[in-house]
Order: sequence, then structure tokens, then C-alpha cells
Amino acid sequence: MNAVLYFWNLYVGPVFSKLASYISPWFISSYSALPTFDEYQAMYPRLVQRGRVECLTCGGTRIFMRGLYSAIGAEKIHGCTTCGKVLYRSKS
Repeated sequence: MNAVLYFWNLYVGPVFSKLASYISPWFISSYSALPTFDEYQAMYPRLVQRGRVECLTCGGTRIFMRGLYSAIGAEKIHGCTTCGKVLYRSKS
């Protein structure tokens, strides 16, 4: 088991860390480009009706919510579980 942890810390960890440093700025700039829920509702009123949100790409109604930085972070993204399209952002 110690050999696995050694390998992880020596090789895998730094690769993920470097990858995260490249992805994070793109993701943050993309976050601010996403519409808020109110903007999404104003742009696509037929997709937000009776408390139900639909995906603009595939029409799916199962929407996920994930934290931008962590599971308990204030900034959230909401997307379609069917096609994976990120639809809008929110802040709690």
C-alpha cells in the first residue's frame, strides 16, 4: 500500500495539479460567461415553466448542481444530466 501512495504522490499528484492550473482559469472565465438562472429564464421562457427547467440542447429535465470550487462552495453550475450541457450559474 505504501508503494501505491508513493507512486501517487510522486507521479500522479503533480500531473493533476498541473492540469488543474491550466483548466481553472478557463473554467472561471467560462463561469462568468454563463447566464444566471434569471437570465436563462428570460432567454428561454418556454424551457422554465411551472418550476421545471429543461435543457436547451436536448430537452432533458434532470438538472445537476455542482460547486465551482468544491461541493460546498458558493458558486454553483447547473447542467443537464442527459447531455452534460452546462446551462446556467448561481450563487448561494
